[in-house]
Amino acid sequence: MTAMAWRVSGRTTRVVALVLGLALAVAATSALVLTEDPQVLRLAVVAALWSFLVAAFVGGQNRSGEAAPPGAEVSPRHAQQLELEVASRREFELQTEVRLRREIEGVLREDLGALRGELDRLRRTTAV
Repeated sequence: MTAMAWRVSGRTTRVVALVLGLALAVAATSALVLTEDPQVLRLAVVAALWSFLVAAFVGGQNRSGEAAPPGAEVSPRHAQQLELEVASRREFELQTEVRLRREIEGVLREDLGALRGELDRLRRTTAV
């Protein structure tokens, strides 16, 4: 098969899967709204879950046959700007981590001091 035939086949499969998922979702929604029978409600919930699963697979399919979006090439200036943003983000995350560790250590020290004081009071009261 040619590449074009594979792309058409992939699109057809994608459309069929989307229609199947949509039909399952509509059927499940209408069954949930229109019935009170517990068995039908269970079946509707299962149909809704299957429609979600189909949608997740269709949405996650690789579209490697499709053309790249315009502007997909990254200019050197843009690449440098992205690297600076990534470095800035890493620095911020490290600073936040250090600050949180210090706060947690301070709180733990306070809690440990309170527990030690309480333990000393308990020892004194039980020794008497």
